[in-house]
Amino acid sequence: MSIKELNKEDLSHIISTFEKIKKAKIEKDKRYGKVKSIIYTSHQNKKFMAVGSNLYFSEKWKTFPDFLFEFVWRIFGKEWYDNECTKNINEQNEIVKWFNKSLEFSQNQIPNKDGLIIANPNGYTSAYLLFSYDLYTVLNKNINIDALIHRLRDRIQFQGARYELFCLAACIRGGFNIVLENEKESEKKHVEFKINDPETNITYSVEAKSKHRSGILGQPGNVIPEEKIRVGKMTQLINNAVLKDEKHPLIIFLEFNLPPHYADFIIGGKSWDKLLKIFDNINKTSEGKDFFNLIVLTNHPHHYGNDDSPDPERIYSLVYSLNPKCVIANKNSFNKIINATLQYGNVPNKFDEL
Repeated sequence: MSIKELNKEDLSHIISTFEKIKKAKIEKDKRYGKVKSIIYTSHQNKKFMAVGSNLYFSEKWKTFPDFLFEFVWRIFGKEWYDNECTKNINEQNEIVKWFNKSLEFSQNQIPNKDGLIIANPNGYTSAYLLFSYDLYTVLNKNINIDALIHRLRDRIQFQGARYELFCLAACIRGGFNIVLENEKESEKKHVEFKINDPETNITYSVEAKSKHRSGILGQPGNVIPEEKIRVGKMTQLINNAVLKDEKHPLIIFLEFNLPPHYADFIIGGKSWDKLLKIFDNINKTSEGKDFFNLIVLTNHPHHYGNDDSPDPERIYSLVYSLNPKCVIANKNSFNKIINATLQYGNVPNKFDEL
């Protein structure tokens, strides 16, 4: 065996190449989180996509969003979609409404010379694309979410299931390992799921709570005019979450489901008195300690947008407990959760972008 001695130019080139790879990975993680790279190939004018242990292909996919638009129906089934379309629009699942509105939006855009549509998506299009991307992110980790998909098919259960899907995808972006609870243990109260930080080996319980509002996101009743919408009993949602009394540190995701301007007023820091009032009456232990460690406040107002307007702005805020029941020394996991939450909305345009 012969060994070739590297000269300075060869060594410099190798170091430079590794530095570029390292930099690209840092940039990818910064934008999209610690998700798996897109695994795809092209053959005979078809794109082949690997998602978890499954393989999908089509001649129509020019961009990654093209794949996302179709991916939902590969999971939910074209027959289910066709059946939903026979219903009155008020009885249709939100996924179907978003998809049909997205089709209307794309049909009103002018493609460029390559046949691609380049436009700022409206709320419905963003809602559908981000739903599909979250679904892809979770299934690409080979996580069994059959029970969650069953709930997503149900118009009434959709809102809570959709938010849980968002939380699962966010935790995957944060680099956490997902531990699903046993849904068959119906008599036992349990959190949505648990996550484990591989860097610290700390396991957290995660609760996902989304505020229901009349006539919105599949909920029964008439839609309340935006000027009459109020924050509602958010404290009750938090107390429902902490009642699980888990042994692990608790992270709660709390979706306000408010019109964007109102969410900016409440969550964005312009009305701290209203926000603090929500947390004044949260249940505590007999020793006066908080059951929770971190509450992530979100507002994803896609469905409050207009057909011809860009996707409404998303609002976020955080609440840390200074006196939690489960004390942890290393809080770096919280930074990962925060970054992953803010990465919601970042979707690759190209197959080789991720």
